[in-house]
Amino acid sequence: MKKLCLLVNPSSGKGLAQREVYTVVERFYTQGWITTVVPLAVEPDGMQMLGERIQDFDMVICCGGDGTLNHAVNDFMGLPHPPVLGYLPMGTTNDFANTLRYSSGTAVNCQLLHKGRTAGLDVGRFCGDKYFCYIAAFGAFTEVSYSTPQLMKNSLGHAAYVLEGIRHLPINTSIHARVITDSETVEGDFIYGSLSNSTSIGGFPSPIGDQVMLDDGLFEMLLISAPKNLADLNGLVASLAQHDFSNPYIRLIRTTRAQLEFEEAVSFTLDGEFGGAVRTAQLEVMPRAIQMRLPAQAPLSGPQTPALPAETK
Repeated sequence: MKKLCLLVNPSSGKGLAQREVYTVVERFYTQGWITTVVPLAVEPDGMQMLGERIQDFDMVICCGGDGTLNHAVNDFMGLPHPPVLGYLPMGTTNDFANTLRYSSGTAVNCQLLHKGRTAGLDVGRFCGDKYFCYIAAFGAFTEVSYSTPQLMKNSLGHAAYVLEGIRHLPINTSIHARVITDSETVEGDFIYGSLSNSTSIGGFPSPIGDQVMLDDGLFEMLLISAPKNLADLNGLVASLAQHDFSNPYIRLIRTTRAQLEFEEAVSFTLDGEFGGAVRTAQLEVMPRAIQMRLPAQAPLSGPQTPALPAETK
């Protein structure tokens, strides 16, 4: 039988991952998989605990939020021959799950994964030694994802991010930066900046979501300049609320890399996790760096195979 490892974060999404473990094991067992469960609350670094045994598995699936997936991707990037990676979204916001075209039920998502495609996934690299699946960001709202207590996330869900985001809105503050991309260099005062590979960010749809491909070697740089007065700030808030990205304070650039230079250390979030504070941030896209099992509807442009890992051996 095929061998599956489940990395389970029991605190994600009001404890959803913990409650749904049996459903996942049962669904994959009926498809011919023997499953080993690794609870990340007991052993936060599941990969380190498994060591070389990770090579014995045909597939590793992480059950949790976007942050859980981020930890798995960072571990996978350090392996010479990693198995195929899968993801069952069970967090609070599940931004990346929306891009992957997942449903809202665990049983359905197991089926989507089993009937899906295996393909190379682009991965972002931050400052040489950290990786992100779908977003690296600084400025307004970015601190919310890692500073909001888990208890608050679990009790309020996505509303927790909205409430905390409003509280952290940087009125009369901005971050001066010089941003260098493939096609242009931009310098100015910003309240937000991100490099992403996602059709939605913080629950808001991307203005070019229909162009996002998870394996095309391109990420999308979004920069929001600091409003000069209260009227412009109100106009910007209204534009964002209406998903109108034609506002002159909003800039979008498609690129394979970005270098951001700041006057002082600026904190970054990587897939909702704290990524560190730096004065110079080097970000680059690593094309198709990880083989990942994805729903068939996930936006892909390159080679794919419908077969599961063990079925290709």
